[in-house]
Amino acid sequence: MHPFIHLHVHSQYSVLDGQASVKALVDKAIADGMRGIALTDHGNMFGIKEFFDYVEKKNADVKKEIKTIKKEIESFQESGDSAALSEAESRLAVEKGKLFIPIFGCEMYVADNSMCDRDNKKDTGRHLIVLAKNEKGYHNLIKIVSSAWTEGYYYHPRTDKKQLEEHREGLIVCSACLGGEIPKLIANDRIEEAEESVLWFKRVFGDDYYLELQRHKATVPNANHETYPIQEKVNKVLVELSKKHGIKLICTNDVHFVNEADAEAHDRLICISTGTYLDDPKRMLYTKQEWMKTQQEMNDLFADVPEALDNTLEVLDKIELYSIDHAPILPNFPLPEGFTDNNDYLRHLVYEGAKKRWGDNLSDEQRERIDFELDTIKNMGFPGYFLIVQDFINAGRKIGVSVGPGRGSAAGSAVAYCLGITQIDPIKYDLLFERFLNPDRISLPDIDIDFDDDGRADVLRYVTNKYGAEKVAHIITYGTMAAKSAIKDVASNLGDNVDIDEFENTPNIKFANISKEEDLNHCRFVIDAFPDITKDMDFKEKGLELFMKITSDINRKNEGDAKMNEEVFSQKRPIITYALIIINVLVFVFSLFNENIIEMFAVNRTYITVFDQYYRLITGI
Repeated sequence: MHPFIHLHVHSQYSVLDGQASVKALVDKAIADGMRGIALTDHGNMFGIKEFFDYVEKKNADVKKEIKTIKKEIESFQESGDSAALSEAESRLAVEKGKLFIPIFGCEMYVADNSMCDRDNKKDTGRHLIVLAKNEKGYHNLIKIVSSAWTEGYYYHPRTDKKQLEEHREGLIVCSACLGGEIPKLIANDRIEEAEESVLWFKRVFGDDYYLELQRHKATVPNANHETYPIQEKVNKVLVELSKKHGIKLICTNDVHFVNEADAEAHDRLICISTGTYLDDPKRMLYTKQEWMKTQQEMNDLFADVPEALDNTLEVLDKIELYSIDHAPILPNFPLPEGFTDNNDYLRHLVYEGAKKRWGDNLSDEQRERIDFELDTIKNMGFPGYFLIVQDFINAGRKIGVSVGPGRGSAAGSAVAYCLGITQIDPIKYDLLFERFLNPDRISLPDIDIDFDDDGRADVLRYVTNKYGAEKVAHIITYGTMAAKSAIKDVASNLGDNVDIDEFENTPNIKFANISKEEDLNHCRFVIDAFPDITKDMDFKEKGLELFMKITSDINRKNEGDAKMNEEVFSQKRPIITYALIIINVLVFVFSLFNENIIEMFAVNRTYITVFDQYYRLITGI
């Protein structure tokens, strides 16, 4: 058997398209003996940090052993024991080979011409697999994807060939599925144009450009049986172009779910995404071959082109291991004349505020508390954070914005109280500072601040103008389907004669985590109470299990990038250097990483609550 890894993989971060969780993808790849996989979600890199963190967790034991062997090697080098040194180096090579390699990528949309052109509604972008082979490539990929959202968005986040060429260093590119430029041209018998495009990619990316073969032969009803003949037509020409121009082939499976049995759940997810019914003859159909096939299954599919299997390992061998984590990147607060250090200026502001709060004669308890907190803030490296937060809060008050008293553990900070960030005296009410910042538990400050509906935008504008639009962004959040919505949505796409309102308002149905055994009974109740839902299926125990599986598989899948609770974070360097960004209709920039990811990246962050009025403005609800 030829070794193989998957290089074209969609997770649930391909929102309402991919049905696979990142953890399940990694677990199956490791169980099958694959040395790594790529994550290539549609137009985004939402799942990269979760992917990185989970692989780090799976590699932890191996990395610990590697660290031990490296210490042994240092010892043997000092002692001159050549035999032991050679044996240790051999063990080190073996252990390094056990590491599972994450490949960070994206299936991008490439505009026909410039990504800024928006005069052709059909130019929603042609697919292209782009992988980062090293840290430089990772940062270049971030720039390309972010620009696709902030500058090239037109139905999809689109990039263009100019961007690809400008940021080509450290990138590996594959020709993608039938939605790619070259497969599309071949399918439409525009072979000369396809060849010209192949030569452009070869000129720009050299040996880091691969032609991609796929074979999705549908074998079940209610699947797309038209794809495979087109793929075979395209594959034939790709093989010819490969031989003619010396461009290597890879084979991929367009992974959208983990196991073959997940195909039905994925089919329902596509119905939910497209707003169609299962019995709609015109609805979007996948081939139901889009599961993460094992190495053996891929060998069976591509036995006639074994080099395409081997070349997936060639791609893997080009990947360098690197960390996408880094130390905190806190903004530079502009200091007034007479101050050169954030700590000194913070101390000055705090004691000035303390006099306003408690008078000129501070008690020993008050001074001790302030000094303790200031020392903690200094040692943890967060003086700039407090300066920035107090600055925009006070700026908001000056322009007439109503500001809340402060919520959460920040109420335990005397420094925050003296700066005007919070309005509750923590000494008077015996509130603990350690719940907010604890030297024994390093974590970033987290302050909840409420602004009134109308004034919030003014505060955001103030922050953006002061620090620069390229250094300020909101933090995105993701909505997931809970048990109730999963059952409801699965039921609703079975047909328009299902009374979903009646179903939703039925008081006898309890919705907990749908994967629990007791919810099987809830599903039975749904089936008994609403026979229209199951009219086309044999809902004996087998049918019940299928309904249960579909709803549990869809449960907790990402369904969109809801923005009910907004946060803002800022950096002293452009955010695009470290984190991905998108842009929404109100021309506010959003990081593609959620709040937990942002905290892991250790950037400065401040909560700002979004009230209903603003949320309705964003969503159009």
